[in-house]
Amino acid sequence: MTGVIEHDAQGRRAKSDAARARPRGDCGVTTTEHKRSPATRERILQAIRLGMDAYRAAAAAGITLGEFAAWCEADAAFAAGVERARTEMVSASVQNIRRAAQSDPKAAVWLRERGVA
Repeated sequence: MTGVIEHDAQGRRAKSDAARARPRGDCGVTTTEHKRSPATRERILQAIRLGMDAYRAAAAAGITLGEFAAWCEADAAFAAGVERARTEMVSASVQNIRRAAQSDPKAAVWLRERGVA
């Protein structure tokens, strides 16, 4: 019955037999395990490299800050990757400011004030 939507006695949309047979929310993998994929980890690391804080990087990857913190605590390799990503972000930012300092005195002052120059 393609294109026809069935309704129950109260006028609500009726579930198909396939939908009724499908278990709700259980595919054999916990939500956290499913989210902790290499792709999710890379989205987090890339967001941090772009300058996002932990809250925004976690949100960009579809997880909570609590999940992010738990992953860092449970996985030393992931935590080290987060620190590397932060270091890469700071390094790239300082390089950009150094380039700007060649023509902008304000950028040069910013570097001197922070002891980077």
